[in-house]
Amino acid sequence: MNNTQTFFDDLASQRQPLLTGLDGTLRFDVTHGDKAEHWHVTIQNAVVVVTNQAAAADAVAHLDQKLLDDFAAGRANAIAAALRGEVTIEGNPRLLNVFQRLFPGPATGSAT
Repeated sequence: MNNTQTFFDDLASQRQPLLTGLDGTLRFDVTHGDKAEHWHVTIQNAVVVVTNQAAAADAVAHLDQKLLDDFAAGRANAIAAALRGEVTIEGNPRLLNVFQRLFPGPATGSAT
C-alpha cells in the first residue's frame, strides 16, 4: 500500500476535528505516466468520505502521483507546491488550504 492510499484510508476512518464546521468536496486528479486516478473527498462537519470517483467537486487539484505521495508522507507541502505551480487548482482554493492541515508535517530528527 502506498502513502496516498494509507493517508486516505486513515482519513476516512475517523472524525477530523480540524475540519469542524467545513462542508465541501475536493477532488485530487492524479497522473502517473499515462494513467489517471481520482481521490474524491467529501467533507461534512469533520466527517470525511473518500472515493475514487471523478465526481464534480468544489475544488479540483491536478498533480502527479509522486507529489501526492510526498504530501501524504509529510515530505512536501500542498500550498507551497501550488505556489510553485506543481499543483493546479480549479474552484475554491480555500479547501486545499484547509485540507493541507491534515497532511502530516515533515519528520523531525537529527539532521546530518
